[in-house]
Amino acid sequence: MLAVIVISALLFAALVPFAKQPQVKVWAFIPAYQSALVLNDLITAILLFGQFYILRSLALLALATGYLFTACMAVVHALSFPGLFSPAGLLGAGPQTTAWLYMFWHGGFPLLVMVYTMLARRKLELPPRWHPAYAILLCCMLAALATLALLLVVTLGHAYLPPIMQGNRYTPVMRGVVFSVWGLSLLAFVLLLRDRLRTTLDLWLSVVMFAWLCDIALSAVLNGGRFDLGFYAGRIYGLLAASFVLIVLLLENGLLYTRLAQSAAALRAAKHEAEQATSAKSMFLANMSHEIRTPMNAIIGMSYLTLKTELSQRQRDYVSKIHNAGTSLLGIINDILDFSKVEADRIELETVSFRLDEVLENVSSLVGQKAADKGLELLFECSPAVPQSLVGDPLRLGQVLTNLVGNAIKFTEQGQVTVSIQLLEQVGDKVKLRIGVTDSGIGMDEAQQARLFRAFSQADGSTTRRFGGTGLGLAIAKRLVELMGGAIQVESAPGCGSSFLFSAWLGVSSAVDTRGKSLSELASGLRVLVIDDNASARDILSEQLRGLGFAVSTCASGREALDIYRQASMDHPFDIVFVDWMMPVMDGVETARRIRALNGARIIMVTAFGRDDVRAAAEAAGVEAFLVKPVSQSSLLDVMLGLFGVPRESDTTTRQMLALPCLDGVRVLLAEDNKINQQLTVELLQAAGATVEVVDNGRDAVIRLAEQAADHYQLVLMDVQMPVLDGIEATRLIRGDPRLLELPIIALTADVQATEYDICMAAGMVDRILKPVDPYLMFETLLRWLPSGQAAGATPPPAASATAAAIPAALLSQSAGLASVAGNRSLYLHLLRQFVAEEGDAARRVATALAAADYETAVRVVHSLKGLAGTLGFLRLQVVAASLQRAIVEREAYQPLLADFDQQMQRVLSLLKDALAQEERAGELRPDNTALQLRELAALLAASDGDALGVFLEHADSLRAVLPAASYAGFDKAMRQFDFPAAREWLEQAATEAGICWQEDGP
Repeated sequence: MLAVIVISALLFAALVPFAKQPQVKVWAFIPAYQSALVLNDLITAILLFGQFYILRSLALLALATGYLFTACMAVVHALSFPGLFSPAGLLGAGPQTTAWLYMFWHGGFPLLVMVYTMLARRKLELPPRWHPAYAILLCCMLAALATLALLLVVTLGHAYLPPIMQGNRYTPVMRGVVFSVWGLSLLAFVLLLRDRLRTTLDLWLSVVMFAWLCDIALSAVLNGGRFDLGFYAGRIYGLLAASFVLIVLLLENGLLYTRLAQSAAALRAAKHEAEQATSAKSMFLANMSHEIRTPMNAIIGMSYLTLKTELSQRQRDYVSKIHNAGTSLLGIINDILDFSKVEADRIELETVSFRLDEVLENVSSLVGQKAADKGLELLFECSPAVPQSLVGDPLRLGQVLTNLVGNAIKFTEQGQVTVSIQLLEQVGDKVKLRIGVTDSGIGMDEAQQARLFRAFSQADGSTTRRFGGTGLGLAIAKRLVELMGGAIQVESAPGCGSSFLFSAWLGVSSAVDTRGKSLSELASGLRVLVIDDNASARDILSEQLRGLGFAVSTCASGREALDIYRQASMDHPFDIVFVDWMMPVMDGVETARRIRALNGARIIMVTAFGRDDVRAAAEAAGVEAFLVKPVSQSSLLDVMLGLFGVPRESDTTTRQMLALPCLDGVRVLLAEDNKINQQLTVELLQAAGATVEVVDNGRDAVIRLAEQAADHYQLVLMDVQMPVLDGIEATRLIRGDPRLLELPIIALTADVQATEYDICMAAGMVDRILKPVDPYLMFETLLRWLPSGQAAGATPPPAASATAAAIPAALLSQSAGLASVAGNRSLYLHLLRQFVAEEGDAARRVATALAAADYETAVRVVHSLKGLAGTLGFLRLQVVAASLQRAIVEREAYQPLLADFDQQMQRVLSLLKDALAQEERAGELRPDNTALQLRELAALLAASDGDALGVFLEHADSLRAVLPAASYAGFDKAMRQFDFPAAREWLEQAATEAGICWQEDGP
């Protein structure tokens, strides 16, 4: 910078002696010079405005305005220059107009530079309420208005201005005016130097002002007039002055973008490292979760079983402490895993239909025992206005409630914990609920409340604290509440208990619970007496009963209840009595015994959580039903309906009554290697009217689709893990055919991980169906992708067979298995038999594959059996298979898991064979109409009618009982492979061998 000033000064000194030397009039010089000057000043102004927009510095705004002002003045100066565009100049210019514009121009810029120095010294910024764009627009308007005003002064007021030009020569007045302008420039230069040039911009702005001084001196002070050497040299200095700051700004911007690019690259690298670290942490947490939970489950489970045995007092104390410590450690592990998700912002909420009562009952099952152990009353108070059927994430809502209620119980030694739910507002099908958890515990001061929702923070953080915990629960709860669109707060005071209040937005489900309506009809005119010494519990139960249509009276003790009961018996006796088990003076059992002695009313005992020991004494006293605290609307309905003898429908039964979609005319290609899964899916789809074609692997699916027309199939169901060619690669090949780009391909997989879903979607699949297959979720998924109008109307699900399989409950969850086949018991029994026949050697196949280091085959076999076990209801076997699959994939110690898998398989197969044998023996006792069944089945097989499979499944038990085993096996295999001609031949052979005359005689 100093070198530039020195060189400029030397050139200036060399030019001064020749400043008045006349030169040739080069008219093209003026527009060229002015155009370059305007372009430089405009670009400089734009760059300075851009810096102001980012930094909001008012000094930069003033300097940018100065450069915009010089650009505007240069334009009007060129237009008014005499002889350039017209003899007298444009814009109504007079003889003095151009000269005065030059003076105003060269005097205005130094003034704005001085404003810049003052604002820069004070470091003033644009107020926050102002948007930078508005400030830039205002300054542009001011620069334009100032230019217009000065133009009007030198044109309309031309006659009033003193003459400073005479032709092309300067007048004496000119000297005074130009010295004033030069003095302003000198003052601006001095101010810049005085402020010690804080920035690079200040340094080069001082160079600009020095060149500006040289410009004025050469072109208006030391020269004689226009078109002499000083005139030309001064304007060259002016152009250099306009260029210096522009060059610096361009260089700074280039450096800035270079640094930004380097920072962006460093940021990307850091982000990549952070993502890798997060991925490693997530994998570590997942692995540690699995590794820790396995022994923890053993510790907790075995210590629980040990507590059920005969132990000495000391042994019971030791084992009880082991069990409690294990349970606490498992809770800490869960908190840490959830907090890691909160920290990574990876918690996502589900959107499913659920019942609020079920969430409350689940909370009660988790924390009710702790409340009972401390002698606390746990109460649920739900406003009648709150809808019970909601849409949201019941698991996360329950997690928040469990945490808050668990804390309330932990910090409360006596009294009660109340969960209250109210409706705040409803907008369309959305409701905002306010949920409060209030306790009568130790309370908190303001300092404790202030740090309550911070991670790893606790109300009692001292080293002598009485209460345990990680301090993560409330931080997790706060985040979950925020995800539900609400907020959480606490109201508390030391010694006065605490009240945690949070709000949540949830959807309203269209599902309707008809049980309340049925009970209201039965309850009409019935009187109920509620006996409870706790006023809150008494009031909540009374309101719930009144909501069901009962006439309710209340009292607070057993003696008072006997008096009220005797008095009512004379006029309008009570029909039902609710009596609390734990009451002072006269407990619930004694009260029930005395009321029963008076005859009449039916008695329901309200007991604390887990007090099964009270049942025997209560039943001996005449109690007919039991209601466990905390009482929810759903549990109350169930007890009352049972009392009146109204059958209660399970969720499975309700779902079986749902109508299946009508898929008539829909052709589906199923790619599935497991025979049982094939038959299950085929049966479900055919029951809805669809036509299904089956292939065993991905390669056959690709070939089948290539052979058929593009619109031959409306859907493809593609198993992910198959031999020869898996579903992922098959889908990629199918998508390579332009004809099949729009064909919906839906994944069938037992892997619930998000990574598996992403891989399926990336390969070209459009959705997925999880195994074990839920029929109704499967049909819901299919309907999303069928062309409009394909699924019209609905058909009822196939009726379940009246035959009931005598399968022990310890073997499997029949309800889960039946739900997988939409309640079709005949199909279910057939699948169980097929499981015994085809999967008996699964453990041997896995062991053989592992011995040959064929991990891919081992994983495929285990994965297939895992999905099949879940479909049929073998939930324990499904869990063992999942653990074995994960161990094989990760090449961990899988041998112990393989042994466990083999043991589980042998136990399942042994018990299942016995159960199915019992079912077959029961089938032998049924009336024999075999001939009629054979005739019907043969006719359907001859016509290749798909209904033949349904008839076969319906009568499979009776046919197996009467047909020879070998022939029946061939018939059964042909039916499962959909080879109807071969099946008919086997059927005829089996009937002939059995001596059954089933064909109708001819005329």
